[in-house]
Amino acid sequence: MPAARPTSGLAITSLVCGIAGIVLFWAVVPMLASIVAVITGHMALGQTKRNPALGGRGMAFAGLITGYVVVALLVFTIVSTVISLLFFGAFTLPFLFSS
Repeated sequence: MPAARPTSGLAITSLVCGIAGIVLFWAVVPMLASIVAVITGHMALGQTKRNPALGGRGMAFAGLITGYVVVALLVFTIVSTVISLLFFGAFTLPFLFSS
């Protein structure tokens, strides 16, 4: 039986941070963890491409996907919150009864 290839530490970091971004969606951590997942995922893909003896491309892809998904959801949430405050904030009760 051949020996298993060593796994890239960056790929493991990317996957763990991507999962942390999904699990901890209610805190400030998801944006930071997802950005770390994206950065380390790209670094791990480059590392495994340069050195074929390293494994972990699947983990790097999974970390990238989870990182990008959480970043996209957080950006969508922030943009929709700002738009709703700008457009619907003018129609609150104090504004209607100010005259």
